[in-house]
Amino acid sequence: MNQADCEIGILGLGVMGRNLAAHLIDHAVTRVALFSYAASERAAFRVDTPAKTRSCANLEQFVQSLTTPRKVLLMITAGEPVDEVLGALTPLLSRGDIIIDGGNSYYLDTRRRDTALRQQGLKYMGLGISGGASGARHGASLMAGCDKATYDECQSLLAPLAARHEQRACVGWMGEDGAGHFVKMVHNGIEYGVMQLLAECYGYLREQMNNQDIAELFESWQTGALDSYLLQISSRILRTKDTETSQDLIEMIRDEAAQKGTGRWTIEGSLLLGVPVPGIYAAVIERSLSSHGSRRQALKTRYKMQQTQAALLAPADMESALLTAIILVYEQGINLLVGARAHWHWQLDLRSVVLTWQAGCIIRAELLETIAQSLAEEHQNLLQTPMIKTLVEEGHELLRQWVVEATQHHIPVPALSANLQYFNSLCVDRLPMNLIQGQRDYFGEHGFARVDKPGQFHGDWR
Repeated sequence: MNQADCEIGILGLGVMGRNLAAHLIDHAVTRVALFSYAASERAAFRVDTPAKTRSCANLEQFVQSLTTPRKVLLMITAGEPVDEVLGALTPLLSRGDIIIDGGNSYYLDTRRRDTALRQQGLKYMGLGISGGASGARHGASLMAGCDKATYDECQSLLAPLAARHEQRACVGWMGEDGAGHFVKMVHNGIEYGVMQLLAECYGYLREQMNNQDIAELFESWQTGALDSYLLQISSRILRTKDTETSQDLIEMIRDEAAQKGTGRWTIEGSLLLGVPVPGIYAAVIERSLSSHGSRRQALKTRYKMQQTQAALLAPADMESALLTAIILVYEQGINLLVGARAHWHWQLDLRSVVLTWQAGCIIRAELLETIAQSLAEEHQNLLQTPMIKTLVEEGHELLRQWVVEATQHHIPVPALSANLQYFNSLCVDRLPMNLIQGQRDYFGEHGFARVDKPGQFHGDWR
């Protein structure tokens, strides 16, 4: 029988699992139990302080190594593998033990698992983790979904794993059951949206500027409100040379962007909740479209489409326009959280979410400080808060000019355009949807509301 002397166990020693383990060992926990079904992962994991780890040969030994109540962090592939591991793990646990799913699990799966494990007397946490391998090793953004008592019980373990912003740990309780994984999903949706905006900015500029000049422009924007992790890495990517050809590495990368599904989940969540996220939707669709390379080449030849040089906006104008588009992406994500909070009855504090994103995660940005301050003053509509309103007003017309200029020169800017039209639709007092309601009543007798009196009515169309 193993001695139960490990405060937490990590099951899964892939890139994220082993980096989280190393971080825990370095910063807090006296002893960590480690297990992976993959013998190669178990053999490959090495730490400088072996006295703080217990490498286990099987699941039973792993569970026996944990002090009670046991805490198990799962770092395995989302989907069916999680259910398979839970099926093997839960019979070995006792009432009050805690399972933490740190993978990119679908939030509805987390809700289902939470309900099932609660019936067995076990506690379950869906933990959204952002920051990639570097964040796992040096501090990540952590978004927890579970009952509040379980979160409080685990906080001493989570805080050392979190990145820090101004001495505050970027970890937070998002609400019950699937809330943590939902917030992580929305984080990824925002990530898609901002990445696409930066890519469109690059695509617009490269018609007249070389990669080094674009990188220099991106670096100049890092001194202002646009400063962000994604902008920083974009400039570094543009400056990197290919070791094989000595050309700019960016020119050697095929223009087909992959995706793992969290962007699509964000779109599905928005449709379920009836919350529009067109900037994120455009980013997801453009990744799908990018995979049709041969079709794009054929149609370019068929229609003789040729991108031409556009009259570039001044750098300061582009900066303001891009900031407005990025604000709108964040606003769409935050509105989706508002919708989820109401639908699932989660105790989701929007400002707490934004503070959690300020360090460690992929969408960390200077802008989040302004958003956090704005949410402290106005909790329902970000676009009505004074600081955000000022920024959007400064950039809206410039964003319109940018989209017009790009369109006239056949330069695709679907996300810039989607965010512009989203804002345009929000700022009119009457949309043309009365015609759609008339059409629906005409062919399907669905009825419509009138502007002059309450109730549901039908038109005498025939």
